Amino acid sequence: MTRIDHKLMSSIDIEAEIRAIVRAFVGGIRYGVKIRLPHALVMTVLFQKNRSPSEMINTIFKLTRNHALNLAAFATIYKTILALLKAASISLHSPNLGANSGIMRWVGRQLIELLVEGSSTGQRLVERPPGLPVRNLHALIAGSIGGFIVWGSYTKVNVQINLYLLSRILMGVGKRYGFTVEDDKYPWFAALVWGAVMFLYEDNGKVLHPSLAASMDEIYRYESPVLSSKKEGPGKPQLERA
Repeated sequence: MTRIDHKLMSSIDIEAEIRAIVRAFVGGIRYGVKIRLPHALVMTVLFQKNRSPSEMINTIFKLTRNHALNLAAFATIYKTILALLKAASISLHSPNLGANSGIMRWVGRQLIELLVEGSSTGQRLVERPPGLPVRNLHALIAGSIGGFIVWGSYTKVNVQINLYLLSRILMGVGKRYGFTVEDDKYPWFAALVWGAVMFLYEDNGKVLHPSLAASMDEIYRYESPVLSSKKEGPGKPQLERA
């Protein structure tokens, strides 16, 4: 049975954990508005010119609201689950837990301990400030649950954020195994990315995300009345397919 420091037990402050949850909620709202409002404003004005001003304002408001509320909801769920898992870990490490209990309770406790503690079973708990996980596994569990609940619905905002995170995760994994942006292999990575996106764009641009396709159309399908030749037909030439 692992030991737990009584100082750690006495340092658990429910009010402090609640304050950490509230701060996360406010931080999610604040950052969501700060990061999404200018982006939604620019993208709506540039690529949705056919809409009326009231429709543009409504679109900007909805995108900003959804982004901010989703970040706030995820942060709240994440911090709440961390607090619950912290309490569960402390309970599992209590020397009085399981005393004089039957075999079924013991088996149940082992299953819960495996879920809550994972590979850290048997290791001493380390005191962490309110709102922070006492086990790295807790971050994985809380993040997965929050991601499923908040970011699991298929919306434009959710897709953008999930893809953004995926790219950063891949870069983080690369750094962990020695691949960095300063690495001499990075030019090959850039070549693969740009070669692939241009192939998809020219082969069938509809498979790309609409915002990416619209951005590429602005560059590669730009038609200028001054620079365009009258001999050039509209649109891109299509090869006959067998």
